Amino acid sequence: MPVQAGYMRYQGHVGDSLMRMKRFLRNVPPLKKLKLVGDYNYVLANCLEHHSTLESLTLHENDDVLDMDFATGIDLDILQGILRWENLTILDIQVHRSRGDGGIWRMLQDSRLETLILTLDCQVERFYSTFEISKEVLECAATDEALAISIYNICGLEYLMVTSTFTGVEAFNMDDSNTVKAVLQELTGSYEVTRVEGRVRVVEIAREMLPAAEDAIKFDSDIMDVFRSIWPSKGTNWRDDWHSLPLVVDT
Repeated sequence: MPVQAGYMRYQGHVGDSLMRMKRFLRNVPPLKKLKLVGDYNYVLANCLEHHSTLESLTLHENDDVLDMDFATGIDLDILQGILRWENLTILDIQVHRSRGDGGIWRMLQDSRLETLILTLDCQVERFYSTFEISKEVLECAATDEALAISIYNICGLEYLMVTSTFTGVEAFNMDDSNTVKAVLQELTGSYEVTRVEGRVRVVEIAREMLPAAEDAIKFDSDIMDVFRSIWPSKGTNWRDDWHSLPLVVDT
């Protein structure tokens, strides 16, 4: 009979560590719930043999999923394999957002998931010019109620909690780093989506704002030029001008 839950932290994948991990997993009874913290992509690719009984899987690169200097996100080949597990209905993962992330939504659309706890990381790894990096990061960071509902509907879920975050801001080659952070903090957020009496219900989760965030904005800065290239001004407050961009699902 499966045991209720397991928790595992794994850092590094040298030979001895991997062998110890394999021995440990062979001796663990089948699990219903599992949380992996650390280099989970490597563990899943090489060690995990309990997926036939797993109902809930949590994958974090750090105990605090929102406190990461750098994160790689889940490997998409591994994600595709996980979503085939017949009993898995609850998944807590982090993925990268990019202009070419349509394959992720296609995988999730075809899954059996009922509950998805999703962290969207808008860090961009490709080496573009400062303007291009900034534009892609802003486009990917923009998370609002419409985006949350779109993910919920595409994935056919009963419950969604989506959180967007940003890492690697220090990589911006800009003088106005405080403005960059303030703009990204405005664009990122968290939403819970459920269905109540047949109607979709969305709740925005309270966010912590930077101290005096409005004072940090330099409206003649490069980042605001990028912001306006995506979302032209519609009024007097820039915070009312932005919206998320539509999800693109690969066919």
